[in-house]
Amino acid sequence: MAEIVGVPVVQLRLWLEAGKITATRTERNKQVMLGEEKVYFFSEGDIEPIRRFATKVGPKKQGAKEQFVDDGEQEFFTVAQIASLWHLSTDTIQRMFQDEPGVLPVGKLRGKRRKIRIPRAVMDRIRKRRENS
Repeated sequence: MAEIVGVPVVQLRLWLEAGKITATRTERNKQVMLGEEKVYFFSEGDIEPIRRFATKVGPKKQGAKEQFVDDGEQEFFTVAQIASLWHLSTDTIQRMFQDEPGVLPVGKLRGKRRKIRIPRAVMDRIRKRRENS
């Protein structure tokens, strides 16, 4: 049921135990080593109400940032864009590029770091350096 509705099994079990949603039938499985385990059975009619509940109380995906995809046309990249491409943190990318020749500082110094823009040539140079090490 969790797969059909699109939620983790743990989340579905939590909602069932808390009484937020109900299954068509519940039985106790006494074949478990210690204690008992509840087994939930769902019918076709349970799917839509559970799906509506999951959409209503589930995490909002609006605030989630999508991964940046390089289209090959962009000449300069932000730290966040490269971090998304390389699956690293923005702090790591900032440290990797802050003293590289060719990186453009943007704006005023904020705290310890300055905003930077990274040209494609510099990004490619660092990528090759990382791949060869």
